[in-house]
Amino acid sequence: MTEPTSPTGTISLHAALDRLGAGGVIAFPTETVFGLGADATNPAAVERVYAIKGRPRTNPMPVVVADLAMAETLTDGLTGRARRLAEAFWPGPLTLVCPARDAVIGIVTAGGDTVALRTPGLELVCELIRALGRPLIAPSANRTGADPARTIEEVRSAFAREIEADELACYAPAAIKTPGSAPSTIVIPGETPGTDRVLRAGPITIDDLATLR
Repeated sequence: MTEPTSPTGTISLHAALDRLGAGGVIAFPTETVFGLGADATNPAAVERVYAIKGRPRTNPMPVVVADLAMAETLTDGLTGRARRLAEAFWPGPLTLVCPARDAVIGIVTAGGDTVALRTPGLELVCELIRALGRPLIAPSANRTGADPARTIEEVRSAFAREIEADELACYAPAAIKTPGSAPSTIVIPGETPGTDRVLRAGPITIDDLATLR
């Protein structure tokens, strides 16, 4: 039996795992902003996040993984410079856009052939992913077009209706420091320094990328 959600919408790790395993959705902190999480291998769960956010189905979902080994279940592209970037900046706020394996192409990639991956720089989230044993989609916690939530209060305000209906719950232990930086940098890795294509600027700068030889 799934543990009930508290009046504030906050749940324990055990309840978060139950919810994710059953195809549900949670909000959780990262080292940047809050994300909306669901099992990336469950199309129905991914669809729930699209619906909650009001996100166009043509917009792919970013995926968070516990480590390089889990990332390699989703892509064969973590080689060469892409691998060096992952080894240098993961865990951390760098999302790498890599060729997607056939098994992940579909609703997560919006039908495209690439997948956006990162390992979050918050061990709490990595522990959650490891305990689930599967990657999570992790778009920012906000309605499409609104600013990403940086506090649990902003999550509760943005998604009060879904929390009330128990369609969403927050996994945010009180001891965790509230995130507050910009969303992660998104990069298509190049072959050499200076050839990376930055799709979204963030905490990892172009200069940071260029220092990696």
